[in-house]
Amino acid sequence: MKTKHLLSSLVLSVSLLSAGSVMAAASSLQKINYGEAQEMNLTKVAQKTFLSNLDLDIAEKEAVEWASTQNASHYSVYTVERSPKRDRYRVSIVVYSN
Repeated sequence: MKTKHLLSSLVLSVSLLSAGSVMAAASSLQKINYGEAQEMNLTKVAQKTFLSNLDLDIAEKEAVEWASTQNASHYSVYTVERSPKRDRYRVSIVVYSN
């Protein structure tokens, strides 16, 4: 029983650490919309689409994680598909740099 408790505590700790690192990486990025990117004369660095079969928030979280690896300063994320009946949630993210 004690081993099971220690194992669950370890899993929870690792989950919290990874969530914290994602949030720290994402905090260096600024979320903006397309119009703001144009006003600020930002350069589009990359664009990618992410799919989740569970939840729209998961797809967006994966997109922001990816954006944090792209050496960008800003990002815009858009819902492309939201289909709870088919369990499909798709977002597109565009990353920008100064």
